[in-house]
This record gives sequence, structure tokens and C-alpha cells, in this order.
Amino acid sequence: MFLDTPHLARNPHVTPGDVVSRMTGHKHFAARRPLPDTSIRKKAKFMSKVCKVCYAKGNRKPSGEPRRTNWVCNGCPGEPGLHIEKSCFEEYHTKLDYSQ
Repeated sequence: MFLDTPHLARNPHVTPGDVVSRMTGHKHFAARRPLPDTSIRKKAKFMSKVCKVCYAKGNRKPSGEPRRTNWVCNGCPGEPGLHIEKSCFEEYHTKLDYSQ
């Protein structure tokens, strides 16, 4: 199957269930999580999600924190955070190993 490739078998970000669910090609739509009111703007960090592709690639902010996004795929289990402006959404759904 897909994980027979040696570099994929060693990659902790790619699992058999993950490959099947994210690469099926249907019901994958980007959805924006609602932004908080200005009164609770400090909690925005907790309402956003870490981008799964940026995290797998090791892309971090200059401060070392993982990159976060308000965009998710509502068709994937766990609704992973995925940037749409950096093509993370597309890479996640089209590349077998999105960490490279």
C-alpha cells in the first residue's frame, strides 16, 4: 500500500487512516473558523489551529511557535488546521507525504 515506501513508513505525520481519509477526493471544503469578538481577542490563539502541513514541514514563526490558522478542512477527521493562502490545503489533500 502507500506506506510501503520507506520514507513514508518512518514519517510520524502520515498514518494509513490519514492517507485514506484525506486523499479520497470528496467532501473536502475549506471552512473558516469564526473569529472571536474584540472583547475576547486574546483567546483567538486558542480558537485557531496549528497548520498541520506547516507543522510537519517544521515551518515556525520567528519566535519558534508553530504557525496557526483559522482555516480547517471540515471533511477530514479532527478538522485539521490548514492554510489556504500558502497552498497547505492543496498539499495536504494531494501529496502522499506532505511533510517535504
